[in-house]
Amino acid sequence: MELEMENTLAHCSYKSEHEIRACVTSGEDMVSFITKAMGSKLTVYSTPLSVMESATVVDIVKVASRGRKVASCHNMKFPSLLFSCHMSATSELMQVSLKSTDGHTTTRPAICHMDTSYWNPSHIAFQVLNLEPGKGSVCHWFPENSFIFVES
Repeated sequence: MELEMENTLAHCSYKSEHEIRACVTSGEDMVSFITKAMGSKLTVYSTPLSVMESATVVDIVKVASRGRKVASCHNMKFPSLLFSCHMSATSELMQVSLKSTDGHTTTRPAICHMDTSYWNPSHIAFQVLNLEPGKGSVCHWFPENSFIFVES
């Protein structure tokens, strides 16, 4: 737990010229950060709590293209409530429809980071995808208990 707390505190203290970031400790602070960064005309998405072990992608719909404000807030590992919120103008939001092997369908939000040129070269995504910073986009699901905000 001590190492997770240290990692979370390092994450929260990191400053970036490429995204607007904040760590917040309440729903009120989250709303304040998001409305200050994006305004009040927003569409909000959240992640489902259930996780599918095996599924097939059946449809992908682009919700927000590059240049449209997209921010996310996701729960951090910490003994008390702590969300990391961040916004980048170089991301695209997708809604991905999945069908599990038992026939159950669900829709999950996914984010594609289109500009990775400023990312740390040792980021795990580059190792997994065999990429280098700026040589491709990185897409991922949002973790459980996340909120995604898109300017309307």
